Parts: sequence; structure tokens; C-alpha cells
Amino acid sequence: MPEGIEIRQGGFMPTLANKLKGRVLYFNLLITVALLFAFLLALVIQNYLLASFFAAMAGFYIFLSWQQRNISLTRFIPRDQIESVFFHEAIPGQTRASFVIWFRNPKGKRLQRKLLLPVRSEQDNMVVQSAIQIMREENLLTT
Repeated sequence: MPEGIEIRQGGFMPTLANKLKGRVLYFNLLITVALLFAFLLALVIQNYLLASFFAAMAGFYIFLSWQQRNISLTRFIPRDQIESVFFHEAIPGQTRASFVIWFRNPKGKRLQRKLLLPVRSEQDNMVVQSAIQIMREENLLTT
């Protein structure tokens, strides 16, 4: 039995995400501060429509940042830290088939890692079915 799930992805975006991982918090904080500053500036010039726009944008951005607080980009998840694995079917033209893996990091925080599966051709559908079969054989897939 393998010791855990190793996620191997190539390409530009996973490499960029791993390089920026530590800087995302600072970037999110900078955007939030800039939106709040624009809100205050719009209040000073008494443009309440613009102020409400910037307040709504800042609130929406804070909400989106809060929603992503449990998402992890880790490449290896030890088996003993995995709590559950869920399979989500592909919706043609909208989403790809994926596994959502819920686990606890070494600090005890509950995180999720989404593993996208290919669904472009009939051969890729066989890959998805074999991935589901492997997860069931390893008793990882939660129904």
C-alpha cells in the first residue's frame, strides 16, 4: 500500500502557484487595503455611489478570500492524514471530473485538495474510471 496520495501535475499554473504560495496572503491583503482606501477616498469626495461600489467590492473580495482559506496546494498527502475523498462527476461543457480530498495538515488544520481528472476523450473517461476503481480498492473513496 502506498503511504499517501502524491499529486503530480505539470505545466505553468501549478509551478506558478507553488512559487506564489507564500505571497498570496500579502497580495490579498494589499488588494483589500487598496479597495478600502478607495472606499474612504470616495467618502471624502462625497461620491456615495462610488463609495458603495468600493465597499461592495471589498466585501466581496474578503468573502472570496475567506472561502478559499481551506484550500491546499500540497503535492503529497500522507494516508494517515486523509479524512475523506469525494468524487464529483464531470458536467460536459462546465466542469471536469474531480476528487476532493479532505485531510488534516501536521498542525491539525482541516484542508481540502481538489484533484482534477481529464475528460476530453473516450480514453480519458477510461482513466477516470480506473482512478475511481483505485480509490475504491484503497478504501479511500467516501460515497
